[in-house]
Amino acid sequence: MSTHTVVVTDHDFADLSIERAGLDGLADVVALPGVVGYGAIGRAVGERAAALGADVLASDPFLSAADLADDPAELVPFKELLARSGFVTVHSPLIDGTWNLLDAGAFARMRESASLVNVARGPIVDTDALCAALDRGEIAGAGLDVFPDEPLATEDPLRDHPRVTTTPHVAWYSEEANEERRRTVTEIARNTLGDDEPWT
Repeated sequence: MSTHTVVVTDHDFADLSIERAGLDGLADVVALPGVVGYGAIGRAVGERAAALGADVLASDPFLSAADLADDPAELVPFKELLARSGFVTVHSPLIDGTWNLLDAGAFARMRESASLVNVARGPIVDTDALCAALDRGEIAGAGLDVFPDEPLATEDPLRDHPRVTTTPHVAWYSEEANEERRRTVTEIARNTLGDDEPWT
């Protein structure tokens, strides 16, 4: 099922108006994902997509092809990733070079059938440009877990946009992740109160 279909079905479900006719099949799930930011999380996403049979594109200015010698992803320039990917998933840190990385120019380079997923940092995506691109049909849809300003304002056009699915910054959550967070906080506190150097 394509990410666009997921967005449409999500909104239809809220209106109890789902129709199965015309829904895409499973094949689009593995339609050439492009991973922006190929650190630990980006690599984990790439490995899982490859396990589903996808060819994976990756873009990361801090990596070379040699760094991905044993990785399923193909390292390509950012603009090439945008032009080729079936969906673009963002896992970059928020640094000087990534503020509004996904802007009007980026959306214009993407395929009309492509979708955007951002579970990294909100300001990496220019959300005004995203809304405009969606309204013009430049891209098919978006799934957003993070936003430039959180919580997302009630009147924000992203909240009820028919081509957008939003979640309130909870993409990280699992029982295992929550347990790891508690363990890390406890360890930092013990280090700070004891003789060990605290984490920084």
